[in-house]
Amino acid sequence: MAFNLNNAQPERATFVPYQLDIHQQWRKQGTPTLSTISGYPDNIRKIWQQWITNHTLTTTTWSPDTSQSLSTCWLEALLAKQTLRRHFLEYLAVINKCTTEHILHRLIGKTRYELDIFQRNLPINLSTAGDVLLHWFIELIAREQEITPLFVPELVKILNVQNGQDSQNDLAVFTEFFPLEILPALLIEITNCNHLNSSSIRSIIQLIESLPKLPVALSVPPDTLAHYFSSTAESRIKTMLHTGLIAINQQDSLKINLPPETTCFLQQYHASTQLINEAKSLLRVPSEAPIDCSNARSQAELFLFNVLELVPDTHGIFKLNTKMPFTFGNQAMEIDLYAHKERIAIEIDGYYHFQELETWRRDRRKDLALQIQGILVLRFLAEDVVTRLEEILNTIRFTLRSGRKEDKFKDN
Repeated sequence: MAFNLNNAQPERATFVPYQLDIHQQWRKQGTPTLSTISGYPDNIRKIWQQWITNHTLTTTTWSPDTSQSLSTCWLEALLAKQTLRRHFLEYLAVINKCTTEHILHRLIGKTRYELDIFQRNLPINLSTAGDVLLHWFIELIAREQEITPLFVPELVKILNVQNGQDSQNDLAVFTEFFPLEILPALLIEITNCNHLNSSSIRSIIQLIESLPKLPVALSVPPDTLAHYFSSTAESRIKTMLHTGLIAINQQDSLKINLPPETTCFLQQYHASTQLINEAKSLLRVPSEAPIDCSNARSQAELFLFNVLELVPDTHGIFKLNTKMPFTFGNQAMEIDLYAHKERIAIEIDGYYHFQELETWRRDRRKDLALQIQGILVLRFLAEDVVTRLEEILNTIRFTLRSGRKEDKFKDN
């Protein structure tokens, strides 16, 4: 009996975690991502905690309604981790090429002068805040004091964190010593539209851009988010909220049939349930409001990349979100999908590419810049990646074959 792909629907309880997994893949690629979860706060809290647990992470919850600053809340969660002292000792042991026992022997009971000498002799270059934080941790260990949340007021004072004036550097400095996996993720609960227009949300965006791999989610009631989207002018913050939008009440929209040719293709290559669900998630976008289209474009890139990895004759050829060794504008050129050896770039165009003249012009300038570098550019619509998948794959295959033939002629 043939397996019916159209019956492979994500369960209601797994829809949001599945979308969060996609966001986490973006983060691993270095793309700043704010998961904007629209729904009831209690439901969101439970789903987020379950996702965090499944990924062996820890999290803390904060709201702009509280008197406590975001930095203070996050620091309390960090200092509550029982493994923090061990991780710091392991960091010192690695850079000194010795054991943690040797580090303890060199620190415990030593004078402040001896500790200063120890720190100055470390073979590392830290930021100014990093040096201050390193000194604070070293002194705690030397005094054999347990690291607990009780030290947060002292640490806040040392780092000069002012209540209500969070800076992204307050938290990013900890990555100089600790692996990102042990830093607490964040769930930020928004209760009214004013929060989305406050300095708090700007600080959150700064944090995400400074720590793009840190999982951060926004919990927003549907009516609050709808009011914000309809009443607020376009901005960098609004775009980031659009890109990371996960509406819990959209789960049923995934109950949709894939085109027969797409179904046949995915059956042929034994596609995973996750890849099938990616296709279904993308297929719903054309019938929805444009607010999801930047999100859909990023999903389309990931879906096409996963399909190319699934197919034997394109497996391993393309890399996702590749930064090039030359600039475009004021930053490094980035290509959605790039085949290095074949010098082929694939760009995915979303809805807004044809709605804004400046975006269209920018794409043409980008194409020219790539062509000058001898790179062939293929452009596909995000909405076609599922519905015209086989046509897109045939175009990519044809381009790869043509490029390889040309290389052979040059060699001869």
